[in-house]
Amino acid sequence: MAEDEHGPQGFIVLDMSGPLPGYIQTVCVRPESRSRGIGAELVRFAEQRVFHHSPNMFLCVSSFNTSAQRFYARLGYDVVGTLKDFLVAGHDEILMRKTLGPWTDFRKAQQPGRTGS
Repeated sequence: MAEDEHGPQGFIVLDMSGPLPGYIQTVCVRPESRSRGIGAELVRFAEQRVFHHSPNMFLCVSSFNTSAQRFYARLGYDVVGTLKDFLVAGHDEILMRKTLGPWTDFRKAQQPGRTGS
C-alpha cells in the first residue's frame, strides 16, 4: 500500500503462486493521486519482490485501457499474448511480461556458490 500524510493513496495485489508466479492482479491509485508516480512506485516495489524468486513479472490489461497499456510499456512490459473476450465480450485482455531472462539462466544464478553472469 502507498500512503502519505493524507492516508492510503494506492495499492497493488500480487500473486506469487499458480502458473504465472509474479502476476500483478491489481494496481489501484486514487483518482486524485494519479500521475504522481504512485502506480510506478507500487509496480517497482512488486518487481523487487518478484525478481528475487522469478525472472518474470506478468499482468493483464484490457484492450480498451490504452492509457494503462502505455503505462506498463513505459515500465518495460511487453505484450506476449491476447486472451480474446476474457472478461468483457468484444474486448480482449492483453497479457504483458517483464523479464530478466529465461528460467534456466535465473536458476543457475540462484545456485549457491555462483555469482551469475
